[in-house]
Amino acid sequence: MTAVTHDYQLIELPEDAAADGPFGWALASRVDLAKVVSREFYGHDDWPITVQEFIGMRDHTRRSERQPGVVMVDPANPTRVVAKGWGYLTLLDNLNRLDFEVVVHPEHRRRGLGTQILQWFEALARQEQRTTLSSWFDIKLSREVQPQVTAPDGGSFDASHLGWQFASKRGWSLEQIERASVLDVPVASELLDEIMRESTPQAKGYRVVTWRGAIPTQWRQGFIDLQRAMSTDAPQGGLEHDAEVWDEKRLADEEAMAVAMGRVRLMCAAVHEGTGELAGFTELSCPVQPTRHVFQWNTIIASAHRGHRLGALIKATNLAELQRVRPQTTRVYTWNAVQNSYMLAINIRLGFRPEGGAATVQKKLV
Repeated sequence: MTAVTHDYQLIELPEDAAADGPFGWALASRVDLAKVVSREFYGHDDWPITVQEFIGMRDHTRRSERQPGVVMVDPANPTRVVAKGWGYLTLLDNLNRLDFEVVVHPEHRRRGLGTQILQWFEALARQEQRTTLSSWFDIKLSREVQPQVTAPDGGSFDASHLGWQFASKRGWSLEQIERASVLDVPVASELLDEIMRESTPQAKGYRVVTWRGAIPTQWRQGFIDLQRAMSTDAPQGGLEHDAEVWDEKRLADEEAMAVAMGRVRLMCAAVHEGTGELAGFTELSCPVQPTRHVFQWNTIIASAHRGHRLGALIKATNLAELQRVRPQTTRVYTWNAVQNSYMLAINIRLGFRPEGGAATVQKKLV
């Protein structure tokens, strides 16, 4: 499918496009675009993933999702991506949804590129019989600018934000706000020791274990159960989201994905000593080739095991392990729904500070 908006060409990328194939230039250039937009908004480009990471993620999630995408190129340079859209079509669950992101280079905005990409995704949703669309955009979390737009479960941002103006005029509703946070490391060992010491009495009857990479055999089913719970227990705001399907095959795919992305997962879990159950876990995603920053991925405590300060205990333990095995790390990034007060309180105690946020919007097709 190819279309033109004011001489900008919209190109649909094959879902198996390779870095060394005919569309390798597009994969590389879309990473460059992500870095430009990240530097514009955050002042750094730590977050955008590399082409290797993207292909590793895409190729090892084929059973659970498809990732259709398009790019638009500069009329003056047909190998320079100036706008992109990337989608996620779930295949095992939430079969009514299509999630996607639209990004436009700051020098090429207000020229209809975002509208063209949005229309492409709406057409794709109808073709795939998906009735619920969701997307997101970066925001600054501040009450200093008025007027504000507020999500149903809390959090607000400047109502004049270009992303919100674009979405709201096209029938989208704001459903959730996430806070992005950054932690400068190393964290003082005295603070981590204090948090672990405070948490240990309430965590009586549990033991803490750490590992890197694949989930040990004895805890794989517990990990699968916790991943399934993560999809419903984590705050969703007004988003329409059903429980995800998790099994051994999907877990193996996720582990293979991390390897293919060139990442290693640094894990910490709480185990209930009486039953041997995996009560909760937290994970840090670290590049195999050490960099200055890593990402905090999922953290969850099973509902039956809450109230024992396990979240604070395992997160502090995992950070101490990170600082032991990755002393070159200087930053950890994480995201939390603004209504997730428990996890935010733990992060704030650890020293995470606000970096920005993301607004998730939703639209029902009729």
